[in-house]
Amino acid sequence: NNIFQNNKNGIYADRFAVFEIINNTITNNEFGIYLARGANPKVSMNEITKNKTGIYLRWLFDFTVNDNNIYENEKNNIALDEVSSEYSQKVMQNKIPKEDIGNHPPGFIQEGIIKNSDKLGPLDYIDARRNYWGKEITKEMKSKKMEDNISKIFDYFDRNLGSEGYKQNYILYKEWKEEPIEGAGAKLDGTGSSSD
Repeated sequence: NNIFQNNKNGIYADRFAVFEIINNTITNNEFGIYLARGANPKVSMNEITKNKTGIYLRWLFDFTVNDNNIYENEKNNIALDEVSSEYSQKVMQNKIPKEDIGNHPPGFIQEGIIKNSDKLGPLDYIDARRNYWGKEITKEMKSKKMEDNISKIFDYFDRNLGSEGYKQNYILYKEWKEEPIEGAGAKLDGTGSSSD
């Protein structure tokens, strides 16, 4: 229930930090939320707008960001910039076991994106469902298929993973909201300070 604005990082977490980011307004920062190397907070009911990048993820998988308003961020609403070397080697060497399908949300996995139709395991994607992404991006999402690239979502459609150029939409954005989520962001009383 805080306001984070005009910083390099609105919220930064690294190395297996586990906590909750709930009901905050995160605006006008270089990075609204910057998470790296195993940081795994619960991120929900936040207003993440007008940052250079809304949510920036580095060396991170198995992350859930649901029920937020994430829009009008200058460069990207959400960006997955790097994955671990162990994970990229698994993909390049075709060692992701076919039986490790896990409980993927419907419509996420597509045949043939990874060679021999091997599928990613349940910890190998970013769950970004049920967010509001803004009118223009919602329109773009509705006009494309899940396996297509989305302009304000930076993932491995935007850069090659390894010399053979594997690409996939690792950020699952389906089940998006058509309108801004009511109640998201910091709750302020009449004095401009946060209230319980």
